[in-house]
Amino acid sequence: MLLQTNEVARIGGWEVDLASQKVYWTEITRKIHEIDADYEPDVATGISFFKEGENREKIRQAVQDAITQGKSYDVELQLITAKGKEIWVRAIGNAEMKEGKCTRLYGTFQDIDEKKKTELQIIQSRSLLSNVLRAASEVSIIASDTEGIINVFNQGAEKLLGYKPEEVIGKAVVDLVHVEHELRERSSQLSSEYGMPLEGFQVLIHKAQREGSETREWTYRTKEGLLRPVLLAVTPILGHQQQIMGYLGVAIDLTGRKEAEKELATERSRLWAFVEHTPAAVAMCDTGFKYIATSRKWQQEYSLASGHNGGLDHDQIFGAGTGKWKDIYQKCLLDGIVSDGEEVYRPDGWAHDKHVSWKVRPWYDKSAIGGIMVFVQDVTLIAIQKQELNQARLHAEQASMAKSEFLANMSHEIRTPLNGVIGFTDLVLKTELNETQKNYLDIVNKSAHALLGIINDILDFSKIEAGKLELQKEKCDIYEIAAQAAAIISFPVQSKGLEMLLNMDAGLPRFIWTDEVRLKQVLINLLSNASKFTDQGEIELRINMLAYDPAETGQLTCRFTVRDTGIGIRAEKQDKIFEAFLQEDGSTTKKYGGTGLGLTISNKLLAMMGSRLQLSSVPGMGSTFYFDLTMKAEPGAPIIWENADHIKNVLIVDDNATNRMILQQMLAYLKINTFLARDGYEALDALSKGAVYDAVLMDYHMPDMDGLETIRKIREEFSPAELPVVLLNSSADDAMVIKGCEELRVNYRLLKPVSLGDISLALSRLSQKESPKLPAKEPVREIIDIPLTVLIAEDNPVNMFLAKTVIGQIAVNARIIEAVNGAEALALCLQQLPDLIFMDIQMPEMNGYEAAMQIRQIPAAGHIPIVALTAGNLKGEKEKCIQAGMDDFVTKPFAQQTIRDIIGKYILKSGFKENLSILTEENGRNQQTAQPDPDPASSRFDIQQLDEMYMQDYAFIAEFLLLTRQALLKGLTELKEHQIRRDLSGIRAAGHKLKGAAASAFMPVITSLAARLEHLDHYDPQTVQELLGELENETERVLPVIDTLSKRTASY
Repeated sequence: MLLQTNEVARIGGWEVDLASQKVYWTEITRKIHEIDADYEPDVATGISFFKEGENREKIRQAVQDAITQGKSYDVELQLITAKGKEIWVRAIGNAEMKEGKCTRLYGTFQDIDEKKKTELQIIQSRSLLSNVLRAASEVSIIASDTEGIINVFNQGAEKLLGYKPEEVIGKAVVDLVHVEHELRERSSQLSSEYGMPLEGFQVLIHKAQREGSETREWTYRTKEGLLRPVLLAVTPILGHQQQIMGYLGVAIDLTGRKEAEKELATERSRLWAFVEHTPAAVAMCDTGFKYIATSRKWQQEYSLASGHNGGLDHDQIFGAGTGKWKDIYQKCLLDGIVSDGEEVYRPDGWAHDKHVSWKVRPWYDKSAIGGIMVFVQDVTLIAIQKQELNQARLHAEQASMAKSEFLANMSHEIRTPLNGVIGFTDLVLKTELNETQKNYLDIVNKSAHALLGIINDILDFSKIEAGKLELQKEKCDIYEIAAQAAAIISFPVQSKGLEMLLNMDAGLPRFIWTDEVRLKQVLINLLSNASKFTDQGEIELRINMLAYDPAETGQLTCRFTVRDTGIGIRAEKQDKIFEAFLQEDGSTTKKYGGTGLGLTISNKLLAMMGSRLQLSSVPGMGSTFYFDLTMKAEPGAPIIWENADHIKNVLIVDDNATNRMILQQMLAYLKINTFLARDGYEALDALSKGAVYDAVLMDYHMPDMDGLETIRKIREEFSPAELPVVLLNSSADDAMVIKGCEELRVNYRLLKPVSLGDISLALSRLSQKESPKLPAKEPVREIIDIPLTVLIAEDNPVNMFLAKTVIGQIAVNARIIEAVNGAEALALCLQQLPDLIFMDIQMPEMNGYEAAMQIRQIPAAGHIPIVALTAGNLKGEKEKCIQAGMDDFVTKPFAQQTIRDIIGKYILKSGFKENLSILTEENGRNQQTAQPDPDPASSRFDIQQLDEMYMQDYAFIAEFLLLTRQALLKGLTELKEHQIRRDLSGIRAAGHKLKGAAASAFMPVITSLAARLEHLDHYDPQTVQELLGELENETERVLPVIDTLSKRTASY
């Protein structure tokens, strides 16, 4: 029985014989240690089973005390069995003493693992509960037994009610904290609900008994007698057999929440009052899209019943089917403000639509989104006004279009008779007339040109005012623009005895991107005004570089200035002159003429370019007009300054100080020393003192002793016949000066104003050694004597007669065919194709556009030049002509030179064939060892077209050919570099540049090969190699022709 009891209780025995040091364990003890059957324990190994650390030290000390002092021990320790299992055991030991000495230890060994772990769990649970109760300082926790007697009262309950635990433990919870009238009311409710009387503590716990818990609001009375609202949750406390052992009441103080709710209700009342009486349509919703408040204006806008709409959602107010607005509200909560320009709907009973604009934005409550606010504005009246405004604008645009059409038609109707007036007076002025007749006709001609200028001004102003004028930005030469503008005005300027000065910064990049025509129009207008209002002194066109960034942006900012020494403008009138149709005063118009539109148009054009015209003027001393432009720019080819090593010192003779300064700056840029003389006397004085110069720049128009007289004295008195002289004169002096230059052996004559390029080229030629020259260049022929057939399509008899007369004078062997409308012109072309067609635009039956398109359909007519003749000058007319298949565009009234230029441009001149044959023969002589070329030189280098295009300006052609030579060699080098890198885009770009250079020089073979490279769609090594080989061969053939022609043209 004892053994069985010990087995159940897991109690074993042990004994240690200290004399023999033998250890004896009973079977149960061995099982607790989980040792093998043959295991023999000893004292040391027995102790080692205990867990290392505190447990092992504790058992060792207990055994030691028992042996040395005879103390018994009873300890609970952790042991690790032979199989590694960690268990709790109870070890009891006693000492057997004989004569004060321990001879034997014995005792029991019990497995208490399950009991110990249960105890620890209980301890942990109690500790956790204690911690929870202490930590829940904001929550009141009161536990009671089944009768309602308090047995737990935590810190939260102390804080809420003001009692200490010792004051309430053992007392009835109902009597201590609850309010009597609430208990009575609840008792009545529950008694009625369950059909049984419920009173006292049962009122608090009955529902919790039946349903497991109950949560509801109650009022607690504090120790001080204060009443506090709480939310109380009552839960039964169950035993291990699920029997109710008591009740737990957990309460949260609602005082703060109740006060906040009260404050919120007050604020909502205020908000409602504010929103309701806001004089705008406003609604306020919470995040659930329930309306908090709406203004009366909102209710009126949406025809809602007046009153409080708070608490209702969108569908309840507006009905179903308003999902769009819910989406908008949701987007507002996610993304912020949502707005729409306008919403249109038709309210019931309305005869017209209603327009509203709205905005939805979130509102915030303590940095969190509390909901949304909707703002709506009735913009019906504004919408109606917009419609009326649009209608008015439409009427205004129609009126503007009618005005533009009227001006275009008026321009055409006025230009048609002007064509006859200008054309025939030009012709008659070239016949023999007496002085009186010539004067009268000259007045008629100038009056007609003045009228044409007025018409152009009015048309430009109309286009700018209507916003129909657009700028066409293209790459252009800033030096050419300045030179052409100065050249156009130079004759009237110099006819009045004025100096025309062109002053440009030497480092100015050559090419700019702008509307060349409009920029030149502004400069010519300013120069024309300067000429008109200046009777003595000088006029200067100056271009200064303000900023240039070639590396980064490529942007150039420069200032264009036109300065005169004329009558000036009074300060109070300076703003007035920029107004349309106004001049400084009425007497100005009477004395000088003009529409008063020039400066207005110029200023508007500059505004389109991002600039404005500015003025500085002193009455009686002159005016300075200037403007700044910022444009894309690139340097272009540098000024060619070759073969001039020995030109180091140049004498400048000019009576105008500004012109001396300009020439000095130009020569300084070329690194040439300059010496200045204010007149011929100072020049002669310098030479008489032994001064030596490499060249002289001599102005012709000087007081007392002009340039030719000074040169004559230099030749006679100092005998330096070899001293090179360049004469600067105006076009107004041509007839007299040319003869004097030949007589006095003047090396070169330059027309003022001169540019840096003019000076550098002239000095370069002065320094070149003598070389065989071509025969002296003949003047440009006035008569084209090759046979050709010209078709003129013109319905106006005057214009037909004028065109026939002008063409007949220019091309004496021309056969002229007449057509009075487009249909007749087409019929004539079907019978026999002419060499050139002049086509009027506005004709009956078939206009010029239609006729040109029909003629282009004739198989053999694709190459025939068709030139438009039109009295219209509106934007887009030239483009329409080109789109219709025409080649060029001439505006009526036209001058004889214009027609000569057109014929020269499109019909080969007979004189060019001789030049071609000479060059071809000479090229053959220069390549005696070369094999005969199967292709004539003209097939690879059309010199006739080059000569014709640049109107036998051999100085320009020489420079142009040198640049072309450089472009060809550079293009070949770039192509080879891109070939090595297999860079297709680089090859195409280099091919495009080479094509442009070759096409400009009329080299069709190189142009074609370069175009094929430009349009390669993939990189094929063999194709690229073949094309580059052909291109290199063609270039080698063309270069000797270029060199020969360059030498010939340079010697002219």
